[in-house]
Amino acid sequence: MAIKDNGTINTWTFEKNDNETYEEGFIRKYWAPYIKIIKNCGSSPENDCAYDVLALNGKPFTFFATDANSDFSRIYLANGAAISVYVSRNNTTGEPASANFLIDTNGWKKPNKVGIDIFPFMYNPNSTNEKRKFMFGFPSYGDARLNITDAYGGCDKTLENRRTGIYCLSLIYKNGWKIPTVDEYVKTAGGDESYRAKYPWNF
Repeated sequence: MAIKDNGTINTWTFEKNDNETYEEGFIRKYWAPYIKIIKNCGSSPENDCAYDVLALNGKPFTFFATDANSDFSRIYLANGAAISVYVSRNNTTGEPASANFLIDTNGWKKPNKVGIDIFPFMYNPNSTNEKRKFMFGFPSYGDARLNITDAYGGCDKTLENRRTGIYCLSLIYKNGWKIPTVDEYVKTAGGDESYRAKYPWNF
């Protein structure tokens, strides 16, 4: 319905009223009319809007040098999910450039870890790569192995940096929208048996 009313996604723009942020403007225009929001937190991290986002390794998650717990605007949905939005700015002009989303499938409930119950998407209307417009791990990682082994945001719970887990969604996508089994995970990682201890989905 948002596409019907506003045109295809690659034509969406970033705008805001005087009393709102670009994040809040994006939510107001493209999402709020079409989904059931039970709480709109804006960027507040207070009280029942308090929220901790963790990387796959359990460290506080850092997303493009932003604080995922306060720089994002967040809404909670009637189905139990939460959506957080951050609009990145052009380093030169300060104008909005792209939107980054964290989709938390179970909202307030833990573990609140990227790659487990939180999955990052992006909307980059300026990208020349159509796939890069929407999901991390697509543009240069035709080799699914790199979704696991890449040091930046690989789907490996033992990596040290605070962006681990960003590429888990791409790995799931490339596995037919199914979480890989540990055997499939090891095979995708190149058959290295040490990756059994790095498998993130041990529930």
